[in-house]
Amino acid sequence: MKKTGSSVVLPQIILDEVRGLYKKALTDRILTLEKNVNNVNLLLIDSSEYIKTKAINIDQETNTYLEFVKKKLKIRNILPYNNSFLPIISQRAIDRKKTAGIDGQGFRDTLIWLTIKDYALNCQEKQITFISVNTDDFASSDKTQLHESLQTECDEIGIRINYFKTLKEFIENHSVKIDFITYDWIEKNLNYDAVSEAIMDFLNGSEKRSIITWIEYEINEECVGYKAINFESTADTNLSVYEMSDDRLIINLTMEGYSQFEFTIRSDGYWNDDYDYTDRTIEMSTDVIAEITITLIDKKIVDFEVHDFSI
Repeated sequence: MKKTGSSVVLPQIILDEVRGLYKKALTDRILTLEKNVNNVNLLLIDSSEYIKTKAINIDQETNTYLEFVKKKLKIRNILPYNNSFLPIISQRAIDRKKTAGIDGQGFRDTLIWLTIKDYALNCQEKQITFISVNTDDFASSDKTQLHESLQTECDEIGIRINYFKTLKEFIENHSVKIDFITYDWIEKNLNYDAVSEAIMDFLNGSEKRSIITWIEYEINEECVGYKAINFESTADTNLSVYEMSDDRLIINLTMEGYSQFEFTIRSDGYWNDDYDYTDRTIEMSTDVIAEITITLIDKKIVDFEVHDFSI
């Protein structure tokens, strides 16, 4: 997930179910503990030797566990309940439509399905990965992909839901596609000269005010223009990869380096014969961090774009 810049998205109903399961498990174990302690105490003659159990606030412990889960999985996006789904859920149950179960009892699974489908429709990439061990309601007959009827629903609204039974299956399947993408692979396959030219074009054509503000702060004089004359890459960092719905791979890469600029400085107080300010040119170099997006098709770089920088 770190390499792909992805995050866990959790429907609220799943988080609520985790809460309920944990609370029940904790309550059952506390009751078992108290029963066993009482049984031991019944055998002790000296009451001063009785075992005493510590009182546990079950609700507080349950909340603590949920916070642990969210932190452990880095969950930042919890999908709330959508009341507008109720008529759809009811109709699917009546029609015994997939995820509603043979007897129309699958309210929970239908709500999960509608929630993730709606999320995929409204996210930029129009796709998500869905992991569920419930192959009866979500998987095809061979348990390897999304059920055919659910896939049809996705096709009708132009989204892609990649289904896996387990985390292990997802990791094994997904990592194979992107394992080859490393800093060394990028260094061997990316045309760094072309990228440097693109970065200079970007520096000269975008956010000019920020560069002028920077040089004016550095030299405490007015700058009326500049030109980036080179960019030298020194390191690539913050590599992340994303698989698009059309099978393209998008690499987001931070390229660190330094650039040399020519600045036109207007010196206040110096006049020429035409009573105009006197301009002069100075050169300065500074560190530049550029954000690059690289597009891959069939393990080949087909395009790249500079979309941001900082100095």
